[in-house]
Amino acid sequence: MTRAEFLEQAIAAARVSSKSSGLPAGITVAQAALESAWGGSELSRRANNYFGIKAHGRHASVEMPTAEFGGAVGSPAQPRQVSARFAA
Repeated sequence: MTRAEFLEQAIAAARVSSKSSGLPAGITVAQAALESAWGGSELSRRANNYFGIKAHGRHASVEMPTAEFGGAVGSPAQPRQVSARFAA
């Protein structure tokens, strides 16, 4: 998917969701581009998940590796590789 194709599809979807959410469409498009690497991430291609939304309960999901950050308060956050369920 080219960036132009991504923008065409994302803008149309963001305009629809903006009507119910009140969130400006440009913010939604920018976040989707960032989280999905312009629709090129494995998560967006495999699961149609452009925002990195985790899955909970019995929802359809895919399991993928991801980096999580955490640590004691006041100390630098260190990434750790984990497997997580993402919404599909």
